[in-house]
Amino acid sequence: MKLGGYVYQLPDAEPVAAASVRLVGADGATVAQTATGADGAWGVEQAGFSPLAFARVAGRGTSRAVSVDGGGQCGPFSMLELPPVLRALGDGVLPAVGGGLAVSRTDQAARTLSVAAGAALVAGFPFAAYAATALTLDAVAGQPRIDTVVVRVNPLTGASALAVVKGTEAASPAAPALANTATSVEAPLADVTVTAGGAGEPSDRRTLLAYTTSAAPTLVGIGRAGASLALSTALAGVAVGGYVNDAAVAVSLTPAAGVAYDVRAAYAHAVTASGGGEQYGTALEIAGATGGEVRGPYTARGGLRNAHAASLVGDGTPKAFGVRLIKRTATQNATLAARTLTVVAVPRSRT
Repeated sequence: MKLGGYVYQLPDAEPVAAASVRLVGADGATVAQTATGADGAWGVEQAGFSPLAFARVAGRGTSRAVSVDGGGQCGPFSMLELPPVLRALGDGVLPAVGGGLAVSRTDQAARTLSVAAGAALVAGFPFAAYAATALTLDAVAGQPRIDTVVVRVNPLTGASALAVVKGTEAASPAAPALANTATSVEAPLADVTVTAGGAGEPSDRRTLLAYTTSAAPTLVGIGRAGASLALSTALAGVAVGGYVNDAAVAVSLTPAAGVAYDVRAAYAHAVTASGGGEQYGTALEIAGATGGEVRGPYTARGGLRNAHAASLVGDGTPKAFGVRLIKRTATQNATLAARTLTVVAVPRSRT
C-alpha cells in the first residue's frame, strides 16, 4: 500500500518541511512514520498495513490529527479534538431523546433484555440507538452473577455500541469493573443479577445529563448611539482621571430577585477624527451592583473594543448598565462614532 500527501501552513499554503507524519492504526499503534520534504510532501510504501484511523502531523510547535482517506485540517483545530471539549459536559444519557436508553427485562427465564432507543455522550463521543435493542445474558454455571449493560466507546476511532460486561459468579456477587482506557470507555446503563432462575429486574445505573438553570432567564440588552461624540466637548472641564457617562448607550435590565448573575459587557466604537497622542478609557458601570465599576484598558486612538465583567444579585428592580469615558490625558481630539454597548447577564444559579 502506498500513501502520501502534503502539509501546508495556512493561510498562505506555505509548505511545511521536516514535519513528523505518523500513521496510526485503528488499534492506536503506530503503523509507519516519516517526515515531510522541503516541498511539504510525504509518502510511505509498506505491505500489510492495518486499517488506518488517522495520521498525526507534528511540526512548527503544533501536533494535529487528520483523516488518511481525504484532505483535512491540521491547523488550529481538528475534529478529533472535539470529543475532549464535549467531555466537559460529562458522560451520560440524554433523557429527552427516545426512551433514554432505559433497560428492561423481556423474559426472565430466557435472560433477555431490551434497551430503549436513546442517545448518550461517552468520553465526548455521541452514541445513538434509533430503535430498541435486544440483548441476551449468559446463563450462570452455579452461583449468581451481576452483569452490567453499558455503552462502550473506543476514543481512538469513535466506534460505539451497546454491550454487556459479564461479572464474576459468587455467593455475594459484585458488579464488574468497567473499562476506562485509551481504547475503551464504558458508561453503565443498568446492573442485572443472573441466577439459575434467570435474569432479575434491571437496576438503573444511568447518569442523566440534565442541564437546567434557575427560573430566571438570561438577560440581554443593547444600546446604540448613531450620533458622533467629540471627546473634546464631552470631557471639557473634566480633570485627568475623571469621567463622563456615555448616556446615549445606557441599557436597563431587571435581574430577578435573589438570583446571582454573571455580567459581561462589551463596548465598541470607531474613531472618525483624532489629533493623536490622547488617551482615554472605558469602564462598565452598574448602578447599585456588586463590583460597581470594572475598568478596562486604556487605548491611544484607533477606537476601543473593551470587554468588562462584573457580578450582581438581583432584587427585582431595574438596573442601569452604562459606560464611563475616562479622561487619561489633558488633550482629547478624538471623535467617536458607531458606539455600541452590549450587556449579557447570565444566571449563575445552576443545577
